[in-house]
Parts: sequence; structure tokens; C-alpha cells
Amino acid sequence: MAAHTQSRKSAQRSKAHTFIKGSEPQHYDTPKLGYLDESTMGYYKRVQQQLAEDEFPSEDEKVIFVRNVMNETAGEEIKLGQNQTVSRILEQLLGIASPEQISRFLDGLLTDSTTACTDRILSHVTQTVLILSANLLRSAAVEIHIKEAISKNIGKLSEAMLVDIVGNTGHSYATHIVRTLLEVLTGVKVSHKLSSRSRSKRQEEKASHVPETNEKAEEEITSNFKGLFQQFCTQLPCKEVFENSLTSEITSPVLQTLLFVLHEYENAQCQDVCKKLLKHMKRCNGLPEYSCDRLASRVVECLLSVASEKQIVRIYDKHLEPRLVELALHPVGNFVIQSLIQHSSQEQFKSIFEVLAERLEDIFAANHVGIVTSLATACIRLKTKQKKYIEAVMKAFHCYEPERRVHVAPLILTMSTYETYFKLEEGGENNTTENKKVDESTDVALERQTLHGSVLLQHLLSFENTASIVASLLNLKPRDLAAMACDQSGSHVIDALARSAAVGEKSRDGLITQMKGQFVHVTMDKYGSRTLESIWSTATLKQKTSIAAELSARVDQLSSDRFGRYAVRNCALQHFKQRRKDWDEVQTRTSKKRKMFNDIIGVTGHGR
Repeated sequence: MAAHTQSRKSAQRSKAHTFIKGSEPQHYDTPKLGYLDESTMGYYKRVQQQLAEDEFPSEDEKVIFVRNVMNETAGEEIKLGQNQTVSRILEQLLGIASPEQISRFLDGLLTDSTTACTDRILSHVTQTVLILSANLLRSAAVEIHIKEAISKNIGKLSEAMLVDIVGNTGHSYATHIVRTLLEVLTGVKVSHKLSSRSRSKRQEEKASHVPETNEKAEEEITSNFKGLFQQFCTQLPCKEVFENSLTSEITSPVLQTLLFVLHEYENAQCQDVCKKLLKHMKRCNGLPEYSCDRLASRVVECLLSVASEKQIVRIYDKHLEPRLVELALHPVGNFVIQSLIQHSSQEQFKSIFEVLAERLEDIFAANHVGIVTSLATACIRLKTKQKKYIEAVMKAFHCYEPERRVHVAPLILTMSTYETYFKLEEGGENNTTENKKVDESTDVALERQTLHGSVLLQHLLSFENTASIVASLLNLKPRDLAAMACDQSGSHVIDALARSAAVGEKSRDGLITQMKGQFVHVTMDKYGSRTLESIWSTATLKQKTSIAAELSARVDQLSSDRFGRYAVRNCALQHFKQRRKDWDEVQTRTSKKRKMFNDIIGVTGHGR
């Protein structure tokens, strides 16, 4: 009986042991995807810690360390890359690995190219290896036999992707590989042009070292890959891809990448793809309808940015002009109109401007400030309609009347109409010429400075005639100018006023005079201290003397302030107090050097 009981206990222990070890075939034979045993995980975590500490006795020791770790990955590339933790360590290692080690790792990935491109984790490693491999091909320091091996493997991977190009462009992870291959095969980097929504956070963070390039090697590589790239160009612009690209967030970036790459690599072929895409849109819903779709609109924006001038004119005349205002007011369509404005010719822009200028207030009301900013940018780029634009903006903010125009700057900066800013009843009794008297007796402090308003004012200060905007800014009270200088958004307007080539010295004198008594407060502010640097960098000796005289009276207070101490150093306030003559000579020489440098490089920019 005792022996039987002991036998039963032994059997129970055996069953428990079997369960723990996971040997039951129906549940435990297949290891979890990306699973690595504790010993392997411990090893790579120690590798990660060593890389983070970066306390190698010498560079040679570091090279040996990387070589040893990379040797451990040989034959295990697929398995290791599928583990989320180890994959990030591998990417870090590959960034400092030798060309031979990178080439060998790519070779290991191709033992199962399907998994390498479609796995949720491993695909990121594959993309990193591709980017690093492309850089090696264009490096003058890499040996020929390594380049040949890399080229061969990139060709293999490209062919594997081409076998099912429609399926791969629609796959959540393989689509990134296709896009990277388009860049690798041509040497044209366009990922930064795509919408950030099309890339994961990990894709955004991915960075690669770009070595010294060799022009001859670049031409040879591009020539070698030309046939492969042409196969992508032949297969991607097909009906299935077009349909998916317009309705899928996964496929759309592939078509955008192809268009951007072709635009720089083979523009004539790019225009052919544009024509095919336009015909497809016309057969289906039509370009205006696609312009209102959240996903398809991105392709339309890309199309407008790479299409020829003739094609843009045709797109505007046949598709967009009849619905221009509707699209400008649409929450999605307005982005397409922004792209249209940015790439329009002068004649086309004049037509667009005449229509939209009449509806500027409605556009502001819809909070589509991007349209307004795009119009301002086009006015600067094409040097046309600048006076009309300022008038349209004044009308939109209800300050077109001569007595109201002096308030245009604070209205734009706060994105408020005249009635809202001065708290008047719109259309009421006060909305008459008597408002001039109301303005003089009403003390309205500048509040709620907006980013959009700041950007718009900066553009207006780049116009050829800035008189009305400058006059409005200089009409502000000293406290309001100080508030602007100390505001995250408003400070850039003061920068633009100080740096703009269209603003004369007399106006800068007016700015410094108007801010007199406020410089100490401004200097001790995070944003104000930087604004003072901008004013100081373009100031004349007379203007610097005026600022330094005010600041030097409080030099002890400024020296003890974490922001003010920069002004003490940059403005040499101690020298100003103790060695005034030397200070004058140094500042005069500095101003002359800056002017000469600006004359040489043609600085006309503004802001930080």
C-alpha cells in the first residue's frame, strides 16, 4: 500500500514537472515568437549596459567588444531580431559595427527575407541594416569586395519584394522596407518629406551615420541599381496600388515616396506617373473629392508638389478652381489648397489670390491660418500682391479704416477682430467713427499672444513695404512691447522687426526708444534675454549705448539673475562702466565686421 502511494506521488510530481517544462504538445511545444532564454537575454542586457556606460579602456577595446558580440549573432539574426529588447540593442550595435559585420548581418537576414521584412519587430532591424548598407556603398573607405556583397544582397531583397509588390506595399511592416529600398536604389532621401503620421515613433527616431561619399562610386551604384528601380517604377503605378494608396494609410506613403524619389531622380518619368494618377482619380471619385479625404488628400498634396507647372495649371483650371473656396474652408481640403498656393506660378497665384482674399475673414473664422500663411509666403516668393494682401488682412480683422489701421499688429498677434480686442459690441452703436475716441480712452493690455499670429506678423515684416506693420508695432505701449519680448511666440516678432532688411534704422531707433525703461525686466526673462540678443546683434553703436546705459545701472541685479548674467557678458556691461572708450572701439569693430559679413552672404532673414 505504501509503495502504491509512493508511486502515485511520483507520478503526480512527474506530471507537474512536465507541465512546468512545457512539454505538452498541444500548448507548449512551440516557443513564443521572439522568445529568448534567460541566459541569452542576460547576455544582451549586459551588452546594452556596457554600451550605455561606454567606459572602454581604449577605442581598440571597443572594436574588439563589438566584434565579439557581432560574432555571437552569426546565424541567429532572424531569431534575435524578433525579440523587442534585443532588436534595439542590435540596431545600436550595427550603428558602430564594421562594414564587414554589417554585410554579414544583412546576409544572415536574407536566409528568411519574408520574415525579415514582415515581422513586427525584425522589420525595423532590416530597415536599419539597409540604410547603413546604402551608406557603406557610397563611402570611399569601404573595400570593393564588401560593396559587391552588399549590392548583391540588396538586389536579392529587392527582387523578393517585387515578387508580390501589391501585397508588400499593403503590409504594415513590409511597406517600410519597400520605401527604404526606393531610397537606397536611387540614393535619394525623401522620408523627411512624408507626413509624420505615416511613420512610427521608432521610424522617426531612427538615425544613421553618413560617411564621406565618393561621386564616382555614387554614379556606379546608381547605374547598377537602375534596372531594379525601373522594375519598381513599372509595377508600382498600377490600378491596384493606386486604389490602395488613396484609401490606405499603409500604402499611401509608398506612392508618395515613389513620386518624391522620381521627382529628383528621373523627373520626366515622375510626370508620367502623375498623369496616370490623375487619370485614375478622374475615372473614380474625382480630384476634388479625394482632396477632402483624410488619406487621399496626402497623395494630392504630394502630386501638387512634384507635378510640372503645366500639370498644376491643368489641375487648377479643371478640378480645383470651381471649388476653391469650398476646399479652403474644408477641414481637410484646406491642406491641398495650401500645397497648391505653395507651388503655383505667378499668374496662377494672382487668380487664386483674388478669390481667397475676398473670403479671408471666413478662412480665419474656420481657423485655417495655414491658408493665410501660405498666401503670405507666396506674396514674398513671387513678389506680388503684397499691398493687396495687407489690405485684405486689415479687412478681415475689421481695422481697414484709416483710424483703426494703427492697431493691426496687436489684432493679428492675438488673432482678434477689432471689436473683440477692444470689447465693443459688433454692429452696435460703438461701431462707428466714434471708436477713435473709445481707443484713446481705453487701456487694453496685450494678452493671449498666439503662435499663428506671430508667424503671420513675421511674414508681413518680410514684405517689401512694412510701414503699416512697423507703425502699428511702434504704437504699442512700452509694457506691451516688453510683454511681446518676453512671450514665447511674440518674441519672434521683435526679432523679425530687429532683423528684417525692409525695416530701416529709424524704425529700429523707434523700437529701442519705445522700450526704454523695460530692458532690465526683459533681460531677466527666458525669452526676453534672447530677444535682447537679437536687438543687440543688429543695433548701431548709438543704439547699443542707449541699451547699455540702462542695463549698467542695474548690473549687480543682472549678474545675480540666471538670464540677466548673459546680458552682462554679451553686452560687456562692466567694460561699459569702467572702460568706456575701449568698449566703444570694440563695439564699433564688431558692428563693421557683422555688416561686412551680412553684405557678403546677403542676410535678409528674420527671427530665430
